[in-house]
Amino acid sequence: MDGLSTKQIHTDNQRKLRAAGLFVSIVVVAIALSALFATILGKTVGIPRDQLSFLLTALQISLCVVVPLAAFAAQNDYRLGKYRDQLERFASTDALTGLLNRRFFNHRLGEELRRMERSGETAAIILFDIDHFKSINDEHGHKAGDVVLKTVALAVQSELRGPMDRLARWGGEEFIVLLTGLSLTQAKSVAERLRKRVEETVVYQGQSKIMCTASFGVATLLAGDAQQDTIDSADVALYQAKHLGRNRTVTAPERAGALFPANDRSIHDKVRRA
Repeated sequence: MDGLSTKQIHTDNQRKLRAAGLFVSIVVVAIALSALFATILGKTVGIPRDQLSFLLTALQISLCVVVPLAAFAAQNDYRLGKYRDQLERFASTDALTGLLNRRFFNHRLGEELRRMERSGETAAIILFDIDHFKSINDEHGHKAGDVVLKTVALAVQSELRGPMDRLARWGGEEFIVLLTGLSLTQAKSVAERLRKRVEETVVYQGQSKIMCTASFGVATLLAGDAQQDTIDSADVALYQAKHLGRNRTVTAPERAGALFPANDRSIHDKVRRA
């Protein structure tokens, strides 16, 4: 999460190239217009006698004026582009973990559903929650809890397929993953890998060594699905994992067969608080 990512470096290089292109374009256009103006003026007015000297002088004057202006325009374009990218990044990411935030994840999920309608592929949603996170905060403090969230986010992110999968902070100690092009069986295998990675992660905070686990719910995403229905299915599977003892993965049937119904929020809330 620290420093510039490869994507950010690539984007910054693109901004620099765009700014350089703008600078060159302004200078070239200015030179061409100056040369045209000097040529026409020399022929129509008839001054000076040495048209070449007049043309060179006009170009020199033009360059003295245009180059600083072109440099300013290119620099301003670069800064504006960087500022726009920063605003977009701030609007789309979670401030603590650097992951996508809930709103932007929903936007990406909608895009994926539209793509799936064209391709006919399937995808999956993984919803997972750090077990006993309240106890971590109570025992080690909220600063340590923040370190745990960031460390878990980084560990899980490293196990995913780069831009093909999307990881977001869903809220509090809860995270969500979009796995593109995978079946439910494949998605469960990924969730198990992520679960083991979290279980093996150690967070050092001062003299304390913090270890944690997470519970995972997995649901299939099909073209034509309402995205909230899939998230709700993953949510039910997650709370089944909590209900069955935590640190495990549960897959959701196709919108049915839950151990307790999705709308029974009282049971969900009891498990969340435990």
